[in-house]
Amino acid sequence: MVDSSFVRSVARNGDQLRTAQSVRCCYYGMVDTRIDTDLLADVSKKCRLRLIGRVRVPLPHMKDGTELLGVVSHLQLPAHLGDVDVFLLPYRVNEFTEGILPAKTFEYFATGKPVVSTFLPSLLPFEKLVYISRTHDEFLANIERAAGEASGLREQRIKLAKEHATERWMDMLSDWILDCLSRQRAPTGGPR
Repeated sequence: MVDSSFVRSVARNGDQLRTAQSVRCCYYGMVDTRIDTDLLADVSKKCRLRLIGRVRVPLPHMKDGTELLGVVSHLQLPAHLGDVDVFLLPYRVNEFTEGILPAKTFEYFATGKPVVSTFLPSLLPFEKLVYISRTHDEFLANIERAAGEASGLREQRIKLAKEHATERWMDMLSDWILDCLSRQRAPTGGPR
């Protein structure tokens, strides 16, 4: 789910073609054993890379200039995302991540900006909106493809994010609870 205020607060850069070296990629969240740090190192050598969040594993071979911002409050996060061109979901592909659907996926969609991911089966329903990659080379190529993307997918991503907004889910949950309670209180028409 995504907070609808998040949707409104991330500015969109102008649609412009960029060279690989000028593309700013971003991953936010915890960098731990679920994240493919070798892949992040490869990205850092091809693009400008920004990592936001706690880092719990070594980050060997990162190119100098990789931005490590550390933990940023959710309220301050949008201020660090406005100049991002491509968002990353660089998860290791293994039994554990096979069933993972990162919550940040919908926050990424809320920006309208392209998302490049390793192969996460849970993202297959969104494959028209996410550049899903099976290899490191494909991941790097998808970053370049994503950076040159026409803006047509932007609105589709934002629409999907709004469909997963916290308020919408809370309204649906409230309606369901009220419906259950009203059925509980309704006379059953049983024997007298």
